[in-house]
Amino acid sequence: MRKVEPQHAGISAERIPAAARLHIWQIVAIQDLFWILLCGSLVWLAYILRGVLAPIFVALILAYLFNPVIGWTKKRWRVPRAVTVLAIITLMIGAIYGMLAWLGPIVTDQIRTLSEKAPKYLESLSAHQGLGLGSLAEHLRGLMSDVKKDPVGTLQPVVSGTGQAVGVLGFLIGKISDILISIFMVPVYFFFFAIHYERGVQHLRSYLPASRKERILEVVEKMDQAVSGFFWGRFLIAAISVALFTVAFALVDLPYWSILGCITGLLTIVPYVSIIGWPLALIFKYLDAATSGEAITWVAVLLWPSLAYLIPQLIEGWILTPWIQSRSTDMGAATILIVLFVGGALGGFFGVLMAIPVAACLKILLQELVLPRVREWVRQH
Repeated sequence: MRKVEPQHAGISAERIPAAARLHIWQIVAIQDLFWILLCGSLVWLAYILRGVLAPIFVALILAYLFNPVIGWTKKRWRVPRAVTVLAIITLMIGAIYGMLAWLGPIVTDQIRTLSEKAPKYLESLSAHQGLGLGSLAEHLRGLMSDVKKDPVGTLQPVVSGTGQAVGVLGFLIGKISDILISIFMVPVYFFFFAIHYERGVQHLRSYLPASRKERILEVVEKMDQAVSGFFWGRFLIAAISVALFTVAFALVDLPYWSILGCITGLLTIVPYVSIIGWPLALIFKYLDAATSGEAITWVAVLLWPSLAYLIPQLIEGWILTPWIQSRSTDMGAATILIVLFVGGALGGFFGVLMAIPVAACLKILLQELVLPRVREWVRQH
């Protein structure tokens, strides 16, 4: 008996197009859509769990940045990775402790002075600028006086008062606890990530397709140079900038010079964000002069604080950044500003911090993978 060939809607199997015989999950467009949705879901989940993932993310970045040092010590002196990682953690903790021991008393004293003078600043703004802050200054002065006289009695209504007050107190305690736990967990995560970093990289390489492995590694190496160059460069520039701004603000006798110097210097981690320190310096100099009875002149209030900001800023922009970073991200000023705004809107502080490295990686992918295909398509058509 002759076998009957299967038919599909009256059409022989040989005449059915190959695409019609595919399962839905075998269609390339469906596969691409699946991976896009999967990546989007993972990004959304990471955003929801950002509080839990923040210390893990910081530890992973540290493991990535310090891996060349750890690998070099093992190759050069055969030092176990665990010993090198423990030494790095010890040095980092020692450096932080040294900074706190040196600047801690100065910063604490200036914070106390700022809290005491805050009511006077509000009164000065109310008197000279007509902002109507007199009642707020009086309320703040009364609160500070009560806290000094009887701190326990002043805080007792917050502890044993209304449910809303208890909720606010619980929220603050919870936030502080989360921050302390995150800070404590960063070195723990860093230790384990740094020890197993090379093994993890080799494990990921085993999943690369053999036909495209060399090309993928070439693109990843370019991305690695851009990202590591950005982070190491910005951290070193920020450390030097903290010293420059702090010394400059102290030389012009700027109020709260240690606080403003540290904040402005640390903000240089993200390009162009340190400009926030300039208006802050002018405002605090003006308020201090207005409340102390000094003559408010443009030289004292505008010129010297501006020079104290602009000179370190010029050193950072024209000497430190070209020398240390050498434009590792290769992006223009307008592009960087747009990327920073987008990153801040999506991810807050970490979004701003990661915006430029992510944009640099996307630019490399665009240049290496997308644009060549577009040029080829244009040439053929």
